[in-house]
Amino acid sequence: MATRIDTIPTESELRAMPDAKLLATRAMLQSIPIGAPEWPSARAALQVIFGEVARRGLYHQALDTGDLIAAASAPEPARTAPKRPEPPRRAPQPSEPPQAKPPEPEGWTVADLLTADFPEPKWVVPGLIPTGLSVLAGRPKVGKSWLALQIAVAVASGGYVFDQQVEGGPVVYLALEDSPRRLKSRLELMNALLSDLPVMFYTEWPSLADADGLLALEAKIAARSPRLVVIDTVTRAFGGATDWNDVAQTTEALARLQAVALEHDTAILSVDHLRKANGFIPDVVDDLLGSTGKAAAVDTVLGLYRKRGERGATLRATGRDIEERELAIEWDSTTGCWQLLGDAREIAQNEAQGEVLEALKALGGVASAGDVAKELGLSRVAARKHLERLTASGLVHREGAGGRGAVSYQLHPLQERKCNESVTVTPITPVTLSF
Repeated sequence: MATRIDTIPTESELRAMPDAKLLATRAMLQSIPIGAPEWPSARAALQVIFGEVARRGLYHQALDTGDLIAAASAPEPARTAPKRPEPPRRAPQPSEPPQAKPPEPEGWTVADLLTADFPEPKWVVPGLIPTGLSVLAGRPKVGKSWLALQIAVAVASGGYVFDQQVEGGPVVYLALEDSPRRLKSRLELMNALLSDLPVMFYTEWPSLADADGLLALEAKIAARSPRLVVIDTVTRAFGGATDWNDVAQTTEALARLQAVALEHDTAILSVDHLRKANGFIPDVVDDLLGSTGKAAAVDTVLGLYRKRGERGATLRATGRDIEERELAIEWDSTTGCWQLLGDAREIAQNEAQGEVLEALKALGGVASAGDVAKELGLSRVAARKHLERLTASGLVHREGAGGRGAVSYQLHPLQERKCNESVTVTPITPVTLSF
């Protein structure tokens, strides 16, 4: 027999419900057809329930739905009104059944943690995107949507993201700022022409701020079991109902997405925006547009930094399960893809050292750290660091003991030659060996 709800619980009643009854009520409310007269009230109640489920962390609780519905539909214990005292000869009135105590939180001792066998994080893109909720952010028109599509195609085809091969699997893609025509042209440029590529695109979706939008996304994930879900962009997906500058609203909204991702063991990649650079060293966490609650609620943050008009960019990554990384990438307009150049810090250091070598050549092959600093507009300390690294690598020879004495740096002879100069090689005299 189908279970029904005579009255929709109020917000205060829902928040006061124990966990089992709350989840059972959620299951019953989801069974109400969207066109039913009581659906508007049920949808409002479901929004409250989703907030409570995320706040209490109930997505991983293994509970039987049938038992929950039975528990939720069971009548409350009868409460008898107090009666006047009766003579001792009469039997005492039955007392109310004792209220069940809420379960105590489970803790971990040091021994428990050290002996526990925890599974390794599951990766959609090794070293960059684990299962859970990740955000890919950048300034407008820097190519973050292209990068998100590139990652989606690679996951769907079991291809490569930069230098890492990824495991193939279905992808659900909410392209809420693109049209089908634009998606087609981008896929053609990427040469992603396999008609059976398991990517399902949606250019429209109900607001994730409403219960029906989040329920529809969860149902789609449950039906397709995707390895990756892309939401481009997260602000468009939630509409104007969420104030992203409010920590509480931001945390609650993204906690729902994170809970769905963890419950279904998938990765959700939300595309977002970075605020305008403040002139200091870029920080992908501080640069996220909106409240700091955004970075706190997600598992991984990827920031795409690119100067307007330049092909090169830096992808900065940080998160709970990854090491901080800075990748130097370059936009390839012929393939519609970002190409990996290498570690951004190493490339920047090599470029800086190359400039120092050129400065030494311009200064006649021998110069002090102060001369190089003046030539390149660097501080004396920065110039000396580069020169010492070049000395350690054998490209520059250091003269002088340091201290108060003068120290100069001289190019290695091979570094001073031009590309068209010949090198004199001393011939080796043949040696006859007798046995």
